[in-house]
Amino acid sequence: MTTSTLPTDSIAPSVAISTDKTKLKAGEVATLTFTFTEAVTDFVLSDVTFSGGGLANFAGSGSIYSAVFTPSPNSTIEAVVAIASGRFSDAAGNLNVDGNDYNNKVTLSVDTVKPSVSITSDKTRLKANETSIITFTLSESSTDFTLDDVLVSGGKLANFNGSGKTYSAIFTPTTNSTTSGVVSIAPNKFSDSFGNLNQNEPSAANSITLAVDTVLPTVTITSAKPAIQAGQSTIVYFQLSEPSLNFSLVDLSVVGGQISNFQGSGNSYQAVFSTDYWYGGPNWLISVTDRSFSDLFENDFQSVGGHTPLMVRREIAHNISDRSFGGVALIGSSQDDTLIWNGGNDFFVGGGGNDELDLTAYNKSAVTTTRNTAGLDIVTVAGNVLSLVGVEKLVFKDGQQVISPAPISSLVYDSRVIHSVTSASSQNDVIVWYGLGSDVI
Repeated sequence: MTTSTLPTDSIAPSVAISTDKTKLKAGEVATLTFTFTEAVTDFVLSDVTFSGGGLANFAGSGSIYSAVFTPSPNSTIEAVVAIASGRFSDAAGNLNVDGNDYNNKVTLSVDTVKPSVSITSDKTRLKANETSIITFTLSESSTDFTLDDVLVSGGKLANFNGSGKTYSAIFTPTTNSTTSGVVSIAPNKFSDSFGNLNQNEPSAANSITLAVDTVLPTVTITSAKPAIQAGQSTIVYFQLSEPSLNFSLVDLSVVGGQISNFQGSGNSYQAVFSTDYWYGGPNWLISVTDRSFSDLFENDFQSVGGHTPLMVRREIAHNISDRSFGGVALIGSSQDDTLIWNGGNDFFVGGGGNDELDLTAYNKSAVTTTRNTAGLDIVTVAGNVLSLVGVEKLVFKDGQQVISPAPISSLVYDSRVIHSVTSASSQNDVIVWYGLGSDVI
């Protein structure tokens, strides 16, 4: 009898692991392939050891299997996938012998941490002519971070420079503005060395807001009286465009008089202006000294463009001896004069120049103007009748009225008394202009 011996399989199977990627960033996965030296039937996912992530989508048969590796989020720890000896067997029951073979383990470089940025400024608020240095500190180095990645409003950025993790730029606020400056960086604008785009969800770190006031303060100066005589006084008002904490009497400059009784706060102030008897100029001048006060943001007042100095007209009245009104020699000139009415049934003679009658206490609707048969302009106001000769314009509270002046030849003489006055009184006066300069009658 013949005896035959069956072949014996004593060769242990082994496995080689490969990957389609060697490094993984956020949002990426790697497909792992397990290639065996012979077909196996008992290889399952639990035979694989791994760290730094997770395996899923396990599939395959015979000698080839695969799975998808997903790295851990927000991690820079390397991923390792391996198969130890004795984990699976072939058809003859031989367990795998892999041990420390070079090909039964793969290591993947991992960086799933998205870069972020922190924005800081050397100033929290900006006034006119100021700038701030904006610093951008990235959580990790980047080579594609540029000025175009930055969102800016309320001003502009320039002088961008830096490298690696630190960059800077200069922010200049918009001129004549109180709109806050905002500097921020939106998501997905730059990347790290692994190609991870920045996440930068809105937060206090990646956006900075700067208070801005680049509007220079201005001041408007007005007087309670448009014209006064030497030795008289008037209240002067100072209206600031915005509040100030340091506007004071020493900020004022005057010509031909003195300022006293200064008072006020915020953006409204007033003082008393008293004229000097000795001053011989044609007008008094009140102004605010350059860079003398500031607003709450410390913007300095600038006199040029910041205000118009107040000119208080000098009121000049001729002393006329008492006498009956008869023939009067009127000498015209090319000067322009303002005639002040103080009440009463008066007779105004403008003469030469472009002359106006000040009725700014009244609106146009309260005054009527006619030309009488003698050729005089008759103005009725507040129950009074004014006779005008040579007056070109009436000035009201709500505007002006230009009239065709009655000529000097229309002057009608009568027997009214000319009072000895320095200005029109509340009596019925005849105000005569002598044509000797730019006078306020």
